[in-house]
Amino acid sequence: ASEILYLARWEHIAVADRFPKFLLCVGGGDAALELFHRNEIEGLILEDGCDPFDIFRSIRELFTKFESIERRLLNTLIENRPIRDILNACAMFMECHVSLYGADFTLLGYSDIFLPDENDALWQQTVAERKCVVPMIPRDKIHAAPVSQKENPRSSYIELEDLPNLLNIGFDYGDSRIATMVFCQVEKPLNAHYQWLSDYIADIVHPVIMERYNTFLDMRNFFRTSVATALRYANTESTFLLSILTRLGWSINDDYQIVLIRLPSETRHVSHFLYNYENVFAGSYSDCIALRYEDYIVILLHGGACDALEQRKPALKKQLVTDNGIGSVGMRFCDFTQLRLQYDLSTLP
Repeated sequence: ASEILYLARWEHIAVADRFPKFLLCVGGGDAALELFHRNEIEGLILEDGCDPFDIFRSIRELFTKFESIERRLLNTLIENRPIRDILNACAMFMECHVSLYGADFTLLGYSDIFLPDENDALWQQTVAERKCVVPMIPRDKIHAAPVSQKENPRSSYIELEDLPNLLNIGFDYGDSRIATMVFCQVEKPLNAHYQWLSDYIADIVHPVIMERYNTFLDMRNFFRTSVATALRYANTESTFLLSILTRLGWSINDDYQIVLIRLPSETRHVSHFLYNYENVFAGSYSDCIALRYEDYIVILLHGGACDALEQRKPALKKQLVTDNGIGSVGMRFCDFTQLRLQYDLSTLP
C-alpha cells in the first residue's frame, strides 16, 4: 500500500520482484541507491548492521514529534491566532524561518523564531521596507529535479548563489496569486525533499490565508465566511474581522440582532434558501446578511434592519411556513463582540 513505510534488509530487497513506494533499506550502499532510482522508490538507505529496533524507535519518535508540531499548528488556526503565531508553528516543521508575502510581495508576516542572522542584509532590508527583496523565480526557471518522477510538488525549491536555500509555495484564487509563503534555511539544511512537506503545511493553512488576505472575494461572501469563523472559534475581536465591518460601513458599537432559522434537514444545503431570507429584508439589504452555521441559517441584522424587524415579521413568518421551518429572534445588542453570546442565547431547543 502506498501509505505504508516498509523496512527491509538489502539481501531481501535485492531478490524482490516488486517494491513498495516508501522503503527503509538496511545496507546495500550504491547498489541499493541504483535500485531506488530505477524503481522510483522513496526512502532511506541505512548502513548495514543497524539494529531494526533502534530504527523502529527512531521512526516512532519522528512521528510523535511531527504529530505534536502539527497539533500546535492546528491549535493556532482553531484559536484564530495572529499570523505570527501561525508562521511560528509552520517554522517548527523544518526548523527554518518562514515569511508570508502578498500579491505585490508586501511582507504580511514572519516567524520570530529561527530568524535569519542579524547581519543578513537582504532580510534586514526586507523588514525595513516591508517588502520582499529576494527574487521569486518563476517555476519554469527552477531546475531542481523532483525526488519522485510520478508526481510533482507545488512548492518550488530554489538554490541561489550566496543566499540560503529557499522553498516557496503560492496561494492562488483562480488565476490570481493571493500570497506566497517562503521557507528560508537558517541552520538546518533545506533540500528538495522538503517540497512535499511545505505542500502539506500550505494545505493546512490555506483556508486561513484565503480568509484573511483574499481581496478578490465578494465582500458579502467574505463577511459570511468571517462571521462563521468568528462564531466557531468565539473570536469576534480580531482586527481583521473588525476591518471588514468598516468596509461594510458598520462599526463595533452599532445595533445588532440575530434571527435564527431552522429548516428541514433535506433543505439545509440548498443555496437559494439562504437568499430567500435575505430577501425578506430586501429593503435593508446593506444592513442584513445571512449565512449558514451549524444547523441554522443565521440572519445578522444591523442598524436599520433591526428597526425594520417588526415590520418584516409577517413576511418572515410566511417564508417559514412555505419552507416548513421554525425561527427564533434574539435580543438587540450594541456590541459586536457579543455575537457568539447572543447566538447562544438565540438557539432553538
